[in-house]
Amino acid sequence: MEACTRLIDDPQKGEHNVIRRLPLILARAAHRIEAKDFSGAAADVGKARAEAQAANLIGNPYFDRSMGLSFDLLESEARLRLGDPEGSTAVRIRGALKMPWSWYPKVTAQPYFVAGMALTADELRFYDQAAVLDTLSLLRAAIRLEDAGRFAEAAARRETLLADFESQLAETRRSAVYAGSALTLALAGQWEQAAKRAEEARQNLEARRAAGKAETDASNVVELLDLYGVVAAFHAGKVAEARRVFTARSEWTAPR
Repeated sequence: MEACTRLIDDPQKGEHNVIRRLPLILARAAHRIEAKDFSGAAADVGKARAEAQAANLIGNPYFDRSMGLSFDLLESEARLRLGDPEGSTAVRIRGALKMPWSWYPKVTAQPYFVAGMALTADELRFYDQAAVLDTLSLLRAAIRLEDAGRFAEAAARRETLLADFESQLAETRRSAVYAGSALTLALAGQWEQAAKRAEEARQNLEARRAAGKAETDASNVVELLDLYGVVAAFHAGKVAEARRVFTARSEWTAPR
């Protein structure tokens, strides 16, 4: 950090070329995060952003899609550690939202999952934009929607992801995709479709085993189906059965 500071602040021997100064300031911000000086890190990002603005670099598409991404990412890291997960996410994704067809910003700006953090319209829009380039973003959106209790919207995204998987990976269908969709559909009150997906998950799980292509996440599939069973039994008024299923696994997929 001291070496960066000398090169940044020394009026005689310091670096004056803005293209070389900016990485030094951002590097010092990263060092401050490592040293737990999170407010200092945020201040350095602000300094770098101001100098880039003064040099008319902000708004240049080449700069914004390369070094410019670092401003928001480092500020986001600092905000997260200052106890502001919502602010961290807002800063992290704001640049990527302006570049809906750019792949790299979507990869670098993936928000952190913090339990209980409010889901904003911008965060959901980020996942939906990214899904055009990477359908797994539908799963990330579904998980955040489930955390927010918005099960119907989550189920719609899981169903879209499932359709995409079926079209591309017919020979290696993952039972977990069906089981996860079944559970979310049930929580959304779409019982008929949920039961269909649960049965497809069971059939696929057994078919893969019979073909000698057992899935490595079979235990997770069983847990999802068991939880679906709890929800379905409770919905059907079978409270005793729901309790029984909740307290014991229906199947052990490997010796313990």
